[in-house]
Amino acid sequence: MSKKLILAVLSLVLSMMVGSPFGVLMSTAKEAGLPVPTGPYKVGVEWLHWIDVSRDEIFDKAPHGKREMMLEILYPANPAEGAKLAPYMVNQKVVLPAFTELASENGIAYAPKTDDVVNLQTHSYLDAPLSTDHPNYPVLIFSHGAGGEVTMYTAQLEELASHGYIVVAINHAYGAAATVFPDGRTVQFDLSKGLDGSAPIWSQDQIFVINQLEKLNQSDPNKLFTGRLDLSNLGVFGHSLGGSAATMTCYLDKRCKAGVNEDGPVFGDVIAKGLRQPFMYMITDHRFFYDPSSYKNAYGPFYEVALKGFEHFDFGDWPFWSNVSSLHDTFWLGSVDSARSETITRTYLLAFFDKYLKGLDSSLLDDLSPDFPEVTMETRNLKLP
Repeated sequence: MSKKLILAVLSLVLSMMVGSPFGVLMSTAKEAGLPVPTGPYKVGVEWLHWIDVSRDEIFDKAPHGKREMMLEILYPANPAEGAKLAPYMVNQKVVLPAFTELASENGIAYAPKTDDVVNLQTHSYLDAPLSTDHPNYPVLIFSHGAGGEVTMYTAQLEELASHGYIVVAINHAYGAAATVFPDGRTVQFDLSKGLDGSAPIWSQDQIFVINQLEKLNQSDPNKLFTGRLDLSNLGVFGHSLGGSAATMTCYLDKRCKAGVNEDGPVFGDVIAKGLRQPFMYMITDHRFFYDPSSYKNAYGPFYEVALKGFEHFDFGDWPFWSNVSSLHDTFWLGSVDSARSETITRTYLLAFFDKYLKGLDSSLLDDLSPDFPEVTMETRNLKLP
């Protein structure tokens, strides 16, 4: 894919982040804030900085050095009385201008401000002990979309953690709008390797994180996760390019027991050779990245879930941001209500991972549900384990 074509794709993607039919909905979302997680657990959060010394950083904007990344880990927690909630988008003063710059470079007049997220509050507690209700918890690896950032998916990730998952969200350096490291360094988005060239790098990030989690499970310097990660029940998922990476990782690494791609393209050998793990692909109305042949060779249980009224950014927190109605196109946020989009996304993700990582059958995945008329679903190989 040429750089010119890549920038055209990114320009179209960014231009879709609009909401002319969303003026009232965005006002309501601003008042309501992020949805409260529905699970039985409170949620804890921790940030980690990891460096893969086996890989050089190769993006054009990168100085010489090794591949490094920030991770946000959300987990079932027992917070102490009076524990503090983490702020929403902890680095928003850096991330939002970087996101604005990325849009501006591609001719999009969209400039989110800190005021647009000021009323959003996480439900994640700082410095909270891991819940002792179970000896360990299944693990989910998550990757954001190109030009996004992990905290832009807070509602989705908190929901999974509240239902007993340890969710490890990777902020991919040079793939996020901005990544801020503990020493104050900031690196911004770099598409010099293209979408198809970045996806394998992100997949290797995910595999590196799985390797590191095995070490963390043996001995966590912070004493939080030692022996508490059920890595025999591990899923990988992501949005957009993060979903592309998740697909690759499940193909390459059998430690991935189940995976989900939220409206992302598919690259590499997996198209011809197919996946063997249970997998779910979630599709939006305009199906910008959708290719029906991408998963034609899936050998394991496979779900193709089409979401009427959804567009690409309905998977993240963007529907809950203020002033989205000022954008001039309707491609990137669909006609679905913001709270409804989050409910549908969270419910189907949870049903899928509960079935294949916890062994909890859900009738939601067996057939169409009258509770979710927006959803149509095609399935294959469901009789397989």
